[in-house]
Amino acid sequence: ATIFTISTGKIGEKILQNPWIARVKVGRRFPNGLVIKIYERKPLALVSYGDDTSFLVDDEGYAIAAFTEDKAPQIPLIHDLKVGSIEPGKPVKNEVLKEVLIILQKLPDSLYRKVKVVSAPKRERITLYTDSGLEILFGSSENANKKVKVLSEILKREKNLIFVDLRVPDNPVVKTVGKE
Repeated sequence: ATIFTISTGKIGEKILQNPWIARVKVGRRFPNGLVIKIYERKPLALVSYGDDTSFLVDDEGYAIAAFTEDKAPQIPLIHDLKVGSIEPGKPVKNEVLKEVLIILQKLPDSLYRKVKVVSAPKRERITLYTDSGLEILFGSSENANKKVKVLSEILKREKNLIFVDLRVPDNPVVKTVGKE
C-alpha cells in the first residue's frame, strides 16, 4: 500500500473500536508516513453491576472495561444505580450517574482520592463515603462548586467528623464524634 491508498478513516474507525480510546486523529505525513494521535479515556469511577462485577467509567459516563471487585483499581465505587445493560465502549445510560460524575470531577484531588464508595439511589441522595468513614450527603450536582467550597472549609475547621450534609450549602449539617 502507498500513503495515498491507505484509508485514514478506516484506520481511525478500527482504533475507535477499543473502549479505552476516546478520540483518534489519523493523518498523512508526506512523503511516506502516517501520523496517529490517540486520546485515551481516563477512568473516573467504577459502577457496581451485578454481584461481583464493576465497570470502569470515564468522566463522560462511557464504560471502559469490566472488573471483578477484588481486581478493580482503587477509585470510587458507585453503588445503588439502576442501570440496564453496560457495554464497554458505550455510554452508561443513567441520569444519576451523570450527576455523580460531575460531583467527582469538582472534588479537589486530595478529597477525590479519599472517596471509596458513592451511594447513588437517586440524585437528591448522592452520598460519598471516604476511607476514614466520613459520610458526605452531597445531594445533586446543583451548586456543586459551592458545596465543594463549603466542604473544604468544614474539613479544615472541624476535627473528628463523621457526617456532613451539603444538600443546602448555605446551611450545612455537621456531626462529629467526641474524643474519649
